[in-house]
Amino acid sequence: MTAFDVLGASLDELAAAIRPIPSGAYAQRAWQASGSIGGHVRHCLDHVDALLRALTTGVCNYDERVRGTTVEDDPALACARLAACRMRLLALPASLLAQPLALSIRLTRDGLCTQSPTTVGREVAFVLSHTVHHAALVAVLLEDQGLSRPAHFGLAPSTPATLQEVACAR
Repeated sequence: MTAFDVLGASLDELAAAIRPIPSGAYAQRAWQASGSIGGHVRHCLDHVDALLRALTTGVCNYDERVRGTTVEDDPALACARLAACRMRLLALPASLLAQPLALSIRLTRDGLCTQSPTTVGREVAFVLSHTVHHAALVAVLLEDQGLSRPAHFGLAPSTPATLQEVACAR
């Protein structure tokens, strides 16, 4: 199993969590400090898209995203997009993980930017961690609306491992 497979599985878990949600609950923004469930899903997809784009351009920029898309309102469309991203990830060879990239980072609101060297593998790890973080926020929003979530959904991989005393496989 490669890091691409693990990220793909994380997208599958996200899709499984949102698939049964009614559109209204999916798009509802209950808190000012947090987007809707759909907003969090779109944000995760933006990061996967940035990573996949970087495989072609050589530059990874997570700041280039489009807000207010139909993915934020339509859980079926979001599930289709998650599945499409998963398929693209699963088609990638593990050898790509060592490929160097430049990470473009916006440091301030007024536009100060920098670039930093990175690798595809490092960015896959970041996107996976970022996806888990937003899955945790989705889990909170599901619970807030009285909706169920899959077991362990939104927990970091180390959390269940710690609870079960499972060592990290090398």
